[in-house]
Amino acid sequence: MYTKNKFNQRLVISNYKPEIDSLRAIAVFLVILFHFELLHITGGFIGVDVFFVISGYLITNLILIDLQGKKFSLFEFYLRRVRRIVPALYSIIILSLIAGYFILSPIHLNRFGESSTSSVLGASNFFFWYEDGYFDFDKLFKPLLHTWTLSVELQFYLFWPIFIFFVYKFFKKNIKIIILLV
Repeated sequence: MYTKNKFNQRLVISNYKPEIDSLRAIAVFLVILFHFELLHITGGFIGVDVFFVISGYLITNLILIDLQGKKFSLFEFYLRRVRRIVPALYSIIILSLIAGYFILSPIHLNRFGESSTSSVLGASNFFFWYEDGYFDFDKLFKPLLHTWTLSVELQFYLFWPIFIFFVYKFFKKNIKIIILLV
């Protein structure tokens, strides 16, 4: 399944599925239409759901391939996720904090600082859940509101590989059935 390049880095070539890129594009397009209130699309969350399903499928597949090849490392898995997500997330938070300092009122800046902390910790989904509502007027003053989906993804990455590892270890023959049931 894996090939290695001259730098001994793992490349997943034979596992690439271009149709998944098409589904991702549709999911992102739905979310963009929803947020910009274009074409009266009201189902923006469908795009988020599709993206979550795609992410779950890809991550589960990668973990299972590594487990079957006896190459799975929880540390390496987490390191790859951190390298992929954290630089972009932290850059957005820092740039937003700088812009927020000049744009937001002191009250909104204070709330923005709290949402920044929850985003850094991968818990902004809980932070915004306790707010008045996702669609309230104050959403205009929540520059990091979109990070709730990333927090859900980070929490998934934290627990799912451990679950898959133990299910694979104890129920190797029935792992696909168990994963489908979960």
